[in-house]
Amino acid sequence: MNLTKFRFYFKMGAKVITDQIPINDVGILSYIFLSWLTPLVMQMYRHEDENMDETNIWQCSDLEKCKVNTDRLEEIWDEEIKKNGKENASFMRCWWKFCYGRFLSSLLGVIVNAVATFLVSGLLLKEIVSYIETSDGNMILGIGLVISMLVANIVRAGSFCFIMVFAAQTGARFRAGFLGIAYRKLLKLKKVKGKGLSEIITIFGGDAYRVYFNCLLFEYLLALPVYLIIAIAYLYYLIGTWSFLAIAVFLVGYLIQLLLAKCGQFSREKQLLFTDARVRKITEVLNSIKFIKMYAWENSFNDAILRIRKHERNFLLLSATISSIGSAIIPVLPTFASIVSIAVYQATGHDISASTAFAVVGTLHFFRIIVIFTPMCFRMLSEVQVSFDRMKNLLLEEEFLPHNCKCKDEENAVEISDGFFQWDAPPDDSTVEGYIIEGLNLVIQKEKLTAICGPVGSGRSSVLSAILGRMPMISGNVAIDGSIAYSSQQAWIFNDTLKENILFGKPSDENKFKEVVNVCGLESDISNMDNGENTEIGDRGINLSGGQKQRVSLARAVYSDSDIYLLDDPLSAVDVHVGKHLFNECIKKKLCGKTIILVTHQLQYLQFCDEIVVIENGKITERGHHEELNQIGDGYYKSMIEKYHRIEQN
Repeated sequence: MNLTKFRFYFKMGAKVITDQIPINDVGILSYIFLSWLTPLVMQMYRHEDENMDETNIWQCSDLEKCKVNTDRLEEIWDEEIKKNGKENASFMRCWWKFCYGRFLSSLLGVIVNAVATFLVSGLLLKEIVSYIETSDGNMILGIGLVISMLVANIVRAGSFCFIMVFAAQTGARFRAGFLGIAYRKLLKLKKVKGKGLSEIITIFGGDAYRVYFNCLLFEYLLALPVYLIIAIAYLYYLIGTWSFLAIAVFLVGYLIQLLLAKCGQFSREKQLLFTDARVRKITEVLNSIKFIKMYAWENSFNDAILRIRKHERNFLLLSATISSIGSAIIPVLPTFASIVSIAVYQATGHDISASTAFAVVGTLHFFRIIVIFTPMCFRMLSEVQVSFDRMKNLLLEEEFLPHNCKCKDEENAVEISDGFFQWDAPPDDSTVEGYIIEGLNLVIQKEKLTAICGPVGSGRSSVLSAILGRMPMISGNVAIDGSIAYSSQQAWIFNDTLKENILFGKPSDENKFKEVVNVCGLESDISNMDNGENTEIGDRGINLSGGQKQRVSLARAVYSDSDIYLLDDPLSAVDVHVGKHLFNECIKKKLCGKTIILVTHQLQYLQFCDEIVVIENGKITERGHHEELNQIGDGYYKSMIEKYHRIEQN
């Protein structure tokens, strides 16, 4: 059930020596009141003038780690697909299976909180008022009632803290799995464009918070029967059948809340449609900002975004209005129900004492918890259902399937036989010729350097995509033997230090890192940076040139220490002397003994390759060593080399 472990000793701020968050190993009181955070808070206080970073705080605990919860949620989703099929699969059921053990475990805290709240606002209140009404009351009894009221309030506060901390921990675990499974799917998606992109952004934004908040509220939904039984039974004990009159008032208010929740769900669904449209439009603007500036289309696109935002704002206003009406009804209901029930009870000839009247009012205020949380829980469930449906649609999107076939010959790293590949739409950096690759028969031997060349748009990069499994295969067979590292033609970096951009999640090995930096020609660049390898790069850091980005991308691939390297024109964005260094020191020496497939325009390096593959119009037209291809009289390779030498001579 993935329950939280407790050591039931009553010690505040139990000290646990660990480099992980100690929340699962502290005592019950430390867990409830979060006193295990005290050492961290005091450390921050004592070192407030110093720069604190992630090394000064705990690592995530094992049970809260994203990988653990993602693996668990992914397993539950796979079981759901097998059991109910893709059409009938429900992510809501996956959420319940993930969390139900902790939900049921926390019911004990909810029941304790309900009983303590009832004692404070109902039974003990009646007894204290009754004691005050009695002129010859026992002093010890009075002191006992006051102490009981104090203890009940402490228990109520403590149980509420337990519920919130426990639920927050449950929500954090599910949110980690929710985001993790979405991220894993994102890496496998066949294409991410248009509406799908905006929905993914919404999943990682509002939906992630919504599923977390849903876990906080859901435990009260499970506890509603307990609250109902306690409140109705005690009201009936106090004023008999007239208690149902007060309940009827609450029922009317509850029905109004349900109606408002339904209207809120409708408003939310409509608002999300416009939110997705706005995100799509903004993404379109960001992707095309160069052309928008060039043609001075700023105002028209701005007006289009504002029109969508206006509709979105209208539904946000409607949702806020509905929420305000619901919030205004809640405080009025207990008072109105108290007036109606007590007035009618007394009007029918029944005498009511002050203690009974106070008890009725207190119990009806206790009843208010039901009215507050019930519509809130149902509204949140309806909203989170939209989020779960969106997640289901994402998980059912078509994805690229990895090549699972093994090579027939153990000496080969890649085998493609009768391969027919076709993009769903022409990629941004391809012409129509690179849109289709047909009749591809390609064998790449292990520990060999194979170069792929050909005219622009011939499909060279598409061949690498076919090997990676990113280009859809219509027919044929692809077999891969070994792990793959890929350095794309469009080099990319992310917001972090230069070192982390190269490590890319791999364990840090200082000697290996320095060697990779050296062979990739980054030593001088790092020495010129203020913080060296720890310099922030990306949108929030310094800008790198195209050549620097290309070398960082190449270093990332080299550091991965994979079996097969797919290098898509890594020498095109660098200077001649840098390109020579990369080819000799990195590709020929550092990666010696690895399988390398090099796409390049740099013809001067082809003679040093073990094999050359010439591709024209998506087909292999020539193949062999440099000397062999130069013997083909009317071959494309020979004409290309001759043209290169003429240019060099001139």
